[in-house]
Amino acid sequence: IFIFFYGTYYFTKSSTFDDVEADLPDNIPNNTTDSLFKYLGKDNEIRLAKSILITLIVLLTAYVLIDLKTISTDLLDATKPQELSAFVHSGINNLITSIILVFIIVTILFRGQLNYLEKPLIKILGFIWLLLKIAMCFTTMVKNYTYIAEYGLTFKRIGVYIYLGMAIIGLCITIYKVFKKHSLWFLLRAGILNYFILFSLIGLFNWSSFITRYNLKQIPYDKLDIPYLISFGTDAYPSLIDYQNETENIPEYIFVNIELPYEVAYFRMKNRADNRSWKSRVIREENYMQHYRSTKK
Repeated sequence: IFIFFYGTYYFTKSSTFDDVEADLPDNIPNNTTDSLFKYLGKDNEIRLAKSILITLIVLLTAYVLIDLKTISTDLLDATKPQELSAFVHSGINNLITSIILVFIIVTILFRGQLNYLEKPLIKILGFIWLLLKIAMCFTTMVKNYTYIAEYGLTFKRIGVYIYLGMAIIGLCITIYKVFKKHSLWFLLRAGILNYFILFSLIGLFNWSSFITRYNLKQIPYDKLDIPYLISFGTDAYPSLIDYQNETENIPEYIFVNIELPYEVAYFRMKNRADNRSWKSRVIREENYMQHYRSTKK
């Protein structure tokens, strides 16, 4: 985060990169032509664009409707984690293929003079198609939410949400690109900047602690993966200790793998804090030690 904000205000310009970027404009000139446009001709390219977009809209509408039916019937009847996982993974795999298809088709269709037609039919068709892609992202979100509500959070399930968020951001930028007649380079610049900000914000959270607290609070014990939570180490120990003190659900032979490392970590942190030669506080360690002292009163 520090590097991001520092680089925002203090940076060294490179004449080489400035020259390259100057040759990659954000907007598409209205007289843009290429060999494909010359070969097909304007009218043929318009007919081709309409037929491609209408075909994609029909296919994607059918896919979204089938997906909604799956969510309302098959997904609710799924009881095994393998079944729910298959639903989520199939949606993600289809979405990955679709995003690649979006990038290719938008790059080809909206690369030149089709951006400047008097009748906006092609842009409207493109807008409907991209909206259906966003709807596809939301149906996958519902599948992932159902999986999480049944079996808890994991890093991979959070990763699914992050990927879907990236996909929605990318599709919204693509819609903006199409209607504002922006170039492929604008799409790449805006996408990279938004993804950089997204990943910077993601890094602010202690996801291990969040996953542990969510699962212990929301998931029944018979579906909890306690060894998975233990693997998070010091980020999970305080929440697991509190959970055991409140419920006593964790068997003793498993709890010993929490209690002993919990104490060892406390004394290691305390020793590190006592031997520092300069004033410094690590908030995460301070909170951990404070929790330990409160439980030992």
